[in-house]
Amino acid sequence: MLHQLRVRKRKRKFQAVPKLNMQKAYDRVEWDFLCDYMLKLGFSERWVSLVKQCISSVSFRINVNEELCEPFLPTRGIRQGDLLSLYLFIIMANLLSFLMTKVVEDGTVRGIKLNSSCLILSHLLFSNDAIFFLDGITQEAHNIASILN
Repeated sequence: MLHQLRVRKRKRKFQAVPKLNMQKAYDRVEWDFLCDYMLKLGFSERWVSLVKQCISSVSFRINVNEELCEPFLPTRGIRQGDLLSLYLFIIMANLLSFLMTKVVEDGTVRGIKLNSSCLILSHLLFSNDAIFFLDGITQEAHNIASILN
């Protein structure tokens, strides 16, 4: 795909292909948002409650000047390496893919086409990476940023 974009004649057309490393994305998943989305997908309330208990059972203590502070409870993040976290992250990646498909259908992100008979390509998701294909318009980059937020 990238080779095709590089070698074709673009006739003053600019495309952008930003790549995001989602390695730290595990730390950014909001628990309430994840649970609300799972309910919307049709998971039972009991199951979502059990999942929330699993992911919210963590607390942190910080060592300052060789003295432990009081523990505090976070409100987001899923633990890497935990078997459940992998599935929860896939659920969140599914939401990202759905939102990208929706903005392409709405026309707020155009994506790119290699030729007239090719499908519109807006994104690819890998294990730790997300690649977005934009038409090179600043507004499309802002739309992608708002989806990620």
